[in-house]
Amino acid sequence: MQISKRSPLIKLTPFFDGQNLRVGGLLKHSLLIYGEKHPLILCPESVLTTLIIRDCHLRCLHGDAQLTLGTNSGNRQQQLMSDLSSIRITPPERAFMNTGVDYAGPIYVCTFTGRGHHSHKAWIWIFVCCASRSVHLKLVSDYAAEAFIVDYVLFIS
Repeated sequence: MQISKRSPLIKLTPFFDGQNLRVGGLLKHSLLIYGEKHPLILCPESVLTTLIIRDCHLRCLHGDAQLTLGTNSGNRQQQLMSDLSSIRITPPERAFMNTGVDYAGPIYVCTFTGRGHHSHKAWIWIFVCCASRSVHLKLVSDYAAEAFIVDYVLFIS
């Protein structure tokens, strides 16, 4: 496997160990274990890379980038590679399959402007998709449970 002299990876003195592309360099003379001397080089656009980084980020309790990178080295990386067989990649959910609902208000709404206008009490129905964080807003005129059920059935249809 040849790497172009123009590649940004060339600074890492990469080598192929038969299965993976790894970082070379002066650490090969250190007393560290093989995985720490020669960490894996992963494609930044790969789903596998995203899963590894997300797993490390969660295991270090949402730490910053340096802590996540430190967690991702050495023995931890070897263990992650063996753990990846148990990770299932699921397709994204449909929008609004898991949701949160809330009401805001009351607010006063004018049906028209000019002489003789009347204001009515209304509420804003806030419907949040938990998967995509999309928000749907709807103006409703009644705060009762029956009105909510009618509006909900209309929304999901």
